[in-house]
Amino acid sequence: MNKPISREEIISLIRSHAFGVLATYGGEYPYTSLISLDLTTDDRWLIFPTMRQTQKYANILHEARVSILLDNRSSVASDGQSAYALTVMGKAFEIEAQFISTCTKQFLLRHPNLTEFLSSPQTALIGISIIKIIFVEKFQDVQEFDWI
Repeated sequence: MNKPISREEIISLIRSHAFGVLATYGGEYPYTSLISLDLTTDDRWLIFPTMRQTQKYANILHEARVSILLDNRSSVASDGQSAYALTVMGKAFEIEAQFISTCTKQFLLRHPNLTEFLSSPQTALIGISIIKIIFVEKFQDVQEFDWI
């Protein structure tokens, strides 16, 4: 196993990703979606916007437990030895009114191209309270972090 990765390194890796793959419970099967994301300044929540009419939004309302996959597969050598994957597990919720302005401003610093999307009344800003993170490198070196 490689040297253990620190919490600060995990935070840095999360912040290096503008997109991730969200997995929600879709009833019979898991349901995955590509999302734009950001980590809040206190490192406790991942946030992303979605339309309220989407399957992922309906799934979150039904079952709040979700996971997000972040990885570097598009930038690794063909041998895969530098590949890693981060799985962020947590509970999703719609951001409450008192936090919307702050979270929206922060999100738009990372994703300014989504200003119009976020201003739509059909758009919900979702937070994921991070509970656990699993970091895997070289396909078999696994480290787990309880986040709360």
